[in-house]
Amino acid sequence: MRAESRLRWSGIGWVAVGMAHQSYDLQLTRYDERGWRATFYTTGMEHSLTSATASSWEPTRWRAVQRAAWEAIGNLKTLDLEVLRRRTGENA
Repeated sequence: MRAESRLRWSGIGWVAVGMAHQSYDLQLTRYDERGWRATFYTTGMEHSLTSATASSWEPTRWRAVQRAAWEAIGNLKTLDLEVLRRRTGENA
């Protein structure tokens, strides 16, 4: 395995660990030469397409994981904002 490839796998590992600290599990699937799908699920939930929090399909594994993580964090921020609005009684 080339050094560049090892670094990319290492980077994916760091993203997976960071997302695990935010209570997400990662599933990474390769589809032949067509690309990669990275999917984050809430930790402890059954992993099915309907329980996915964020998913990304990209030509490279690194890009798929990166985009899905950004989407999951964005969803988390949206969820946090909705909870804050409910707590403060804000409607907009």
